[in-house]
Amino acid sequence: MRCPRAVAAFLFVGFGLTGCGPKPDPVNTQPAPPAVPETPTQPAPPQSASTPGGTGPAKGPVTGSPTESPPVNPSGKIPPFVAYGQTPPATIPPTTPPPASPPVTTDPAAPRTPISQLPPGGTQLPPPPTPPKAPPPEPKEKMAGSVKLFEWPTDINGKKPADFIKDTVDLDPCIREMALRTLPAFGPVIRKESGLAKAVLARMDFKREKDPGVRAAAFNLAGKVAEFDPDGAYGFYEDADTKEAVRLLYVTADEAQSGGATRLHAIETLAYFGPKAEAAIPYLTGGPATDAAYQTRRMVAFTLGRIAYHEMNGPNPKALACLVNVLIHDHSASVRIEAMQSLVLLGPPLLPRTNGPLLKDLKEPPAIDDKAAAVYIAAIKKRLIPVKNRPGESPSPTGLLERDKQVEIYARLLLIRYDPLKELNDENLGGLVKYITGGETGPKLQALSVIGMLRETGAKRIDDVVKALNDPDPQVVIVAATTLVNMGSAAKPAIPALEKLKERGTTKEQKEGWKKISDEAIKQIKEAKPPGEAPPPAEMKKKQ
Repeated sequence: MRCPRAVAAFLFVGFGLTGCGPKPDPVNTQPAPPAVPETPTQPAPPQSASTPGGTGPAKGPVTGSPTESPPVNPSGKIPPFVAYGQTPPATIPPTTPPPASPPVTTDPAAPRTPISQLPPGGTQLPPPPTPPKAPPPEPKEKMAGSVKLFEWPTDINGKKPADFIKDTVDLDPCIREMALRTLPAFGPVIRKESGLAKAVLARMDFKREKDPGVRAAAFNLAGKVAEFDPDGAYGFYEDADTKEAVRLLYVTADEAQSGGATRLHAIETLAYFGPKAEAAIPYLTGGPATDAAYQTRRMVAFTLGRIAYHEMNGPNPKALACLVNVLIHDHSASVRIEAMQSLVLLGPPLLPRTNGPLLKDLKEPPAIDDKAAAVYIAAIKKRLIPVKNRPGESPSPTGLLERDKQVEIYARLLLIRYDPLKELNDENLGGLVKYITGGETGPKLQALSVIGMLRETGAKRIDDVVKALNDPDPQVVIVAATTLVNMGSAAKPAIPALEKLKERGTTKEQKEGWKKISDEAIKQIKEAKPPGEAPPPAEMKKKQ
């Protein structure tokens, strides 16, 4: 979306309106901005001059705080241009011919006045911004044998990453936001670009950057930088910059307005930093966990599942307590299912360790804190208590306190995850497979996927999965075949049923497609190693 000043510049050039006051000399460029820019300052209004033409003030989006309405102009003449929301003078001086000014440039690469280098007295303003010549290009394709690779651009509209980094201190917030949103288009190379981290951190800081749109763009860029990390280290190139980014994000999440987009965006960005954002847990489990917006509470549940696993001691106890005691009881089903999924991802609480190898380097599974796990299991089971209908209340679709079918499915998976010896029983398995033969597609797909996460142990209900191969919905059939593949060698009794998939379809293309699915599933099941030799499933194994 083009900013109002960019549109104004385009109109000035197209219709020959040569400006409303003195313009800066394009030859006199300003020196380079400092490494860490400060908060934009407001310049004084330019020298007044009458402006010909027009019928009233231009309309556009309202930004910032409301300002006091200007006095009524009895002469009916258009007041002089006033910079950045400043109130125009009460009276208009006598009309004088405006000084000659150079034409407005339309080159986006033209030098602009940085925030920290405003002209003394503010009597001259930089030229208004112009829209880019073209959107950022997509990565170019190139071939490596028969595999398509992508090549990130080295310049966009003739500008290098360093040029866009300089634009992050431009006086115009539209230019700053545009620069921050363009930089990810250069790909992973920006992680090592000189000055990038400091520029992003400056725009993430509320004390330096007051425009929420610019801060949102900075949050987005910080998440992209962490995502670009080829080693999965979750952060900026320098650890100190990563810590500062995490600090700015959790302070924003803690202090931002309840129900606001700024808090939601900050919490979402923290998830990109993975375990390196563990310092944010005390802040997320406070006010944000009970935020007025369910989307914010859902994002807290999601983010805790990505940042709350310590390399020595496993799941963070404070995060587990928030997920189990608060978020799985939320009024919103989307919050509850996100909390359940994060608990499955984190796994059961572990006994604390002060020395020894990291969890990922242990040869044996780490010791579970049975006492803490028992408390969490009891809280989860409360969601699965049968309930009677109250007068005037609609019946529970599940017959349980947990009214959402998909949340119930993940609650049963979670019990098995925390205590497989006791909870891998007929009650929980029956609670899963009852939805495979149900009529609703969503719970049916969810139940099949969860049975597949159990791998070989899920073969106890292989007959129910085989029945799903006859479902009229092709999506259900494909997920059922995938579930059988996840069972490994224990799914060999289902091979005859998979062979019958070749009979599905009415056209040649459909029959070929089902034959391909059948052959691939049968091949993987036959080649699967016995349970004693196969590694534990990624979804169910304890993190090591």
